[in-house]
Amino acid sequence: MRWKKMGCGTGCIRAGQLAALCLALSFTGVSPAFAVTESEVLGELVNGSMTPALVEMGEKADGLKIAVTTLCEQKDDASLAKARKAWVESYLSWRKAAPFLVGPARKIRPMYNIGRWWMLNDKVLEAVVSDEKYKELRGNVDVHGFAALEYQLFSPKDGASAATDLRCIMLKRNSDEVADLLGRVVDEYRSNHIAEKMVAAGDGKPFLLPSDALEVTMGQAINVTDQMLRDSVGLPSGYFNSVAKPDILEAWHSKNSLAALKAALTGLRLSLVGEKGVTGLIASKDGLLNKRNPELAKTLVKNLDTVEAEIDDIGGANFDLHSAVTKKPKLLKPLYDSIHTLQQTIIEASLQLELDILMPGEVGEE
Repeated sequence: MRWKKMGCGTGCIRAGQLAALCLALSFTGVSPAFAVTESEVLGELVNGSMTPALVEMGEKADGLKIAVTTLCEQKDDASLAKARKAWVESYLSWRKAAPFLVGPARKIRPMYNIGRWWMLNDKVLEAVVSDEKYKELRGNVDVHGFAALEYQLFSPKDGASAATDLRCIMLKRNSDEVADLLGRVVDEYRSNHIAEKMVAAGDGKPFLLPSDALEVTMGQAINVTDQMLRDSVGLPSGYFNSVAKPDILEAWHSKNSLAALKAALTGLRLSLVGEKGVTGLIASKDGLLNKRNPELAKTLVKNLDTVEAEIDDIGGANFDLHSAVTKKPKLLKPLYDSIHTLQQTIIEASLQLELDILMPGEVGEE
């Protein structure tokens, strides 16, 4: 399978690195007592992780739309608090679902339409909700989506100031767009029978080969880590040019930057880990160079654990990462390195399973 090419960052793998990865896969590990089949892996992935995550994503987006409508009707502090809570729940469920945004989601392009953070500017966001003379900017993609909604909900001091007539124009428009777009992702997933087709691939039916279905999964896992490296951590921390830009951290107005990273990591764990998951398949199935590789499976889990521990060490729930990075620009650089190591392990796992996966810098939703 192929994705459109994005700019290649520090996560790219070169020919020499590829050879080294192949050599690293040649060691012998202890095989588990049972062999996991691709059919079992795809069945568990689809029914145990992918479908529940996407359904939850759609439901939370609907909840956000309802909460915003109530805020604009009631215009009180209690309604604002509920709308803020609904935004957090919807956004984190969207981030958790990131590894499963495959198939029709790639044509709908949710990340481009409602997931942009790096292009936003608070002054522009404020202008479109406070002055009619800037109404021509309301159609710009840079004032839409989750990021614009977060600013509109978390920057006002109370319900009355959050729900002015001009603000509610954008609040309703953006919450409708989020709910409609994510609902469309779920509807297309169902109407195109993606779940059934992926499971059928594992059963050997002709729509997709099992390896093709796994390529979708592993390719999206690489895509998610690439987005985390570039947009969530790299650019805000100044990893590439030593100039930190904390104002482009995702979810910083609501102090959910770390929670968003952790939600995406949870989604990766759901998509990769389990006795009847990708890690189980790596440990029990002959792969690259005809060697099972339980040690690689353990390393993948360990690297997921390491990233999660580093996120927790930086700060707990509602940690103000924006202020922390402003004071200490290098704060996120160790986390970047750990996510990069995780990404390389996912690439190794793709090679172990003999999947046709493009390297980082060549995958992407857009």
